[in-house]
Amino acid sequence: MISSRSVFHNETGRGRGVMAALGLALLISGMLWGAAACRDKEQPSATVATAADGRETGCPLVLDTAAWRRFTATGDLINSGRKPGPQELQAMAMTPAGQAWRHSMAPQVPPLLRCGNWVAASFADVLGNTLPGKLNKDRRAMATSYRYSYDHRARIDSLLMRLAAPEVLCGLHDRMRAWIDPDSLPALMVLACLPARPEIRVQADTFLVDTGVLAAGGIEQTLDQTLSLAYRTYQAPRIPDPSTLTGPDAIATALVLMRNEGVAAYLEGRAKTYFRRDHPKLRKVVIVPQGIAYTAVHTLALANSTLPELLSGAQKDSTGAVEFARTLTASSGYSKLGYAMAATIAGNLGEERLRRAAPTAAGFFAAYQEAAAKNPVPSPLPGAKGYPWYASLRPFDEGLYRQLQELLANRKL
Repeated sequence: MISSRSVFHNETGRGRGVMAALGLALLISGMLWGAAACRDKEQPSATVATAADGRETGCPLVLDTAAWRRFTATGDLINSGRKPGPQELQAMAMTPAGQAWRHSMAPQVPPLLRCGNWVAASFADVLGNTLPGKLNKDRRAMATSYRYSYDHRARIDSLLMRLAAPEVLCGLHDRMRAWIDPDSLPALMVLACLPARPEIRVQADTFLVDTGVLAAGGIEQTLDQTLSLAYRTYQAPRIPDPSTLTGPDAIATALVLMRNEGVAAYLEGRAKTYFRRDHPKLRKVVIVPQGIAYTAVHTLALANSTLPELLSGAQKDSTGAVEFARTLTASSGYSKLGYAMAATIAGNLGEERLRRAAPTAAGFFAAYQEAAAKNPVPSPLPGAKGYPWYASLRPFDEGLYRQLQELLANRKL
């Protein structure tokens, strides 16, 4: 969905935030969080009680809306004509979810005073405050995001009621178990919805979903983006930036990263991503599958033309592998080719085949090689009418494919 971190999500630990939703380098540069310590300690609302009922049926995923309720209460107080004090302005930030969100921003954890100022800035027109012309960038962005949520309160409340249904929460957890090794999942996770930056983050097993993202993207898309972030957090192996390695190590790591990014993008449903055009920031997110396919085709051609020599004995110690990795980083080749490969597998062989192939890079590349052979010949141009967006993808050259499988087998990847 949306995230503000590097493409190398593999370095993201459970305690750090990552905007996952869009998985793009735009907004989804990251987003998500959770754990028992983050649950609302207040008397739960009907929404949270319903989620708790779902957990009692064997679903260790609960919904936390305390921060949202604190925020709307403060907004209501301001709109009633009363001037809030520091305690009311900082109420949302002091909830478990609010604290989790703050600490997901480490090492620059925003102090409570700053969080309160963001709330006040979001209602500046009601309070009669004149904001300075050169308003701090973070303050302006947060105030805009907060106000969007408050102005769409009815829609958000309705979505939260639907989200709280046990079948929805447990359905998401079931999907997590299907794509993530169940032993890697925590005993309890929290889905916390609160006004924040337009992204989804994860902190200590708590998924932090901006209520504006929920309002602008809807339940199904938000759940898909949360699943993608969970996959990145608990399943995708943590690996270094391939460009910091050399030779075959750089190439093998690049292949694993391609698989990681591809599966995550598929789970998030990137090609179908859509946000309401009334959102001040997310309305700018436009996914063009044709563009993804073009980059994927060119990245595949680059691999076919450069990797055979780089994997041969004479070139194994050259710097060409690093240059290849840097090129993929600059062109978003890891995510675009990886996503096109995952979509090709699911589209031509079925989602179940992708799920079974995803645990290893070798299995992922083998499934792609088989699936791509089923694409039409001659290859249609990306975006050609009557074809799925990934139909222009072809298998890796057979000689290179054997080299890649040998490389991955030697490293048990």
